[in-house]
Amino acid sequence: MCHRNDAKRNDTSQNLHLSHNLISLSNRDKIQPILNEVPHFWSLIAASAGFDHENGLIVPIRVQKMQNELKINIVAWLQIVVLCIFSSIIYGIAHDLITAHFAVEYFTVYHPKVIESESPLAMAFLWGVIATWWMGAFFGTVIATVSRVGDNPTLGWRALCKPLAVVLGTCWGLSMSLGVATYIYLRYSQGGLAGANEYERRLSTVGVIHGASYLLTAAAGIGLSVWVTQKRTKLSHAHE
Repeated sequence: MCHRNDAKRNDTSQNLHLSHNLISLSNRDKIQPILNEVPHFWSLIAASAGFDHENGLIVPIRVQKMQNELKINIVAWLQIVVLCIFSSIIYGIAHDLITAHFAVEYFTVYHPKVIESESPLAMAFLWGVIATWWMGAFFGTVIATVSRVGDNPTLGWRALCKPLAVVLGTCWGLSMSLGVATYIYLRYSQGGLAGANEYERRLSTVGVIHGASYLLTAAAGIGLSVWVTQKRTKLSHAHE
């Protein structure tokens, strides 16, 4: 009798367990589509809150966008800096090709000795680089910053090529013109260094040219920075 009762209990337990499994499978089939939608639902919630749910990570959309823009801006910023350094070096070489041939002693005697050469050509290329790259880097940093930072439309290196060439060409012409005027004055005037020899006149003339170039290019760098700022403001108003 006891054995029969135990058998009935076992059959009942197995039936209940089987029924439970069937119900679980049925519920799982119903719930699974809902579970599949949870990631999509969570993505919608995250997006509405300004976040991006991707690969199991929650990243603010604005931060992600800013990171991508920052990468682009850094490259564009560096391009402008490199452009300014390159332009300054070209300016310096073109400048020193004149002054080194006019008075090479200005470089060989009154500058630190860097190489074992007194060739005007070597001095022009050497000091055309040494004396200008740092100024190009400084103003390149300033110009790149005012060209790329801010909410107004940005400017790239191509937009700066022409104004940069005009500005540096003007500085070169003005400094050389001042040098010519200085030499004529020293040679033909009755006062000052009128009685100086040719060597002294040439050295003084070259010194004036170089001093004028530094002042003019510094003013040009500031002026170009202001121009870029105004240009971006005008572009912003044009897009409104």
